[in-house]
Amino acid sequence: MYQGFEPKEGSQGLPPRSEETREEWLVSLLKGGMNLLAIMERRVVGHAVLLEMEDRQRCEYLVFVHQDYQNRGIGTALTQAMRDLAAGMGYSQIWLTVEAINFKAIHVYEKVGFCLVGPREIECEMVVYLQGDDEGP
Repeated sequence: MYQGFEPKEGSQGLPPRSEETREEWLVSLLKGGMNLLAIMERRVVGHAVLLEMEDRQRCEYLVFVHQDYQNRGIGTALTQAMRDLAAGMGYSQIWLTVEAINFKAIHVYEKVGFCLVGPREIECEMVVYLQGDDEGP
């Protein structure tokens, strides 16, 4: 999926442009995170990752959907599935950063329950609280 993914380095420098660096990045995600793939037409079209930040408390979220398959609900489905998985594993929150001008991604995250925290600058931080709706800032 990432070989044909565009724009490379389009979201906070990810996925890496160099094939070697991209392979190292993917190996680190596979070893260090919980990975979920979206497959259509026998092809990987989406990839989501949870990376533990604090032991069973907080995790970071990354999601990529190949440009040919965007606007089909894949990002929303991956994000909801990862939210459900993290909640089932006992995490209290999922955190992510997103470019402030990436309105489509922000909309997807908000649909699944993420909210913006802190100032909306070049990058935004978003979080979803998993262990009760009354938690948070």
